[in-house]
Amino acid sequence: MKYQIHQIKIENFDAKTSIMLADDAADRIEKADDAMCNGYYVLVATIEAEDLNAVFEIGNMGPEEKISRHDSMHSISVGDVITNEDMTKSWVVAPIGFDPLPAYGVWK
Repeated sequence: MKYQIHQIKIENFDAKTSIMLADDAADRIEKADDAMCNGYYVLVATIEAEDLNAVFEIGNMGPEEKISRHDSMHSISVGDVITNEDMTKSWVVAPIGFDPLPAYGVWK
């Protein structure tokens, strides 16, 4: 399966920081959803992987041939958003695991 990686660029670093420092999952989800709706996230890569854990591993350690880069990309970290290829499901990377995002349909 292919997954898209969305990251916040440096000019919106305050938004990324607030997501990274969120108090809990609900706060992180709300802030990530708001940042996505405001256009702060950029599609940086598509990764071919079996599941979200494999996306995280490939996005941090490779192999490079599983990554199609669309923009400059840092390693996958807390606050990044992962969507399935047709953007019908999405998750924000949490300190442990992934939090599902409810409003993925409005980002298309």
